[in-house]
Amino acid sequence: MPVEILGQFYTTHTIHRGRDGKKIALRLNEESAGTNRLFELAGPIYDALQHGRCLWIDELDTAMHHWLLRALIKLFQGADSNPNCAQLIFTTHDAAVMDPTLLRRDQIWIVEKDVEQGSQLYSLVEIEDKPRKDQPLKPSALMSSFNLCCAAKASRPAEKMRKEAFTPAVNSLTLPSSTAS
Repeated sequence: MPVEILGQFYTTHTIHRGRDGKKIALRLNEESAGTNRLFELAGPIYDALQHGRCLWIDELDTAMHHWLLRALIKLFQGADSNPNCAQLIFTTHDAAVMDPTLLRRDQIWIVEKDVEQGSQLYSLVEIEDKPRKDQPLKPSALMSSFNLCCAAKASRPAEKMRKEAFTPAVNSLTLPSSTAS
């Protein structure tokens, strides 16, 4: 859809190369949902990085390939790409970001709905029976430890916790690499 700016109309196109090497221009509405999502987030991400702001994004992974998601997270962790110490706080249902090469344990929080449909937050650090720091963090492996941890903290029977929906939503506060350990 064209945008009118000061009496002029602008449209956004992306350029791709066809199999024959020729350039093909696509309107943004012809692109994938992931490309459109990236364009939606580009301005706020750029602004946060340029001015050292905190950016909150709910469901960062919506319509995005997990490698693009990882690249966006890394933008906020690199000293070169984030010289103003901007922060990214996001939720995701993509458990692939629970990777110790991408995020530290203290940067990952699990959200679980309780029986009253309230949200309970638990730091990955609170889970007692977790993999070592160099091992991958898999939600399926953490589920039993997580439910036992939550059941003890909430003073509820573990069986009741297991019947409730477990959503490995990850909330992450990413820090510049200069402050990360």
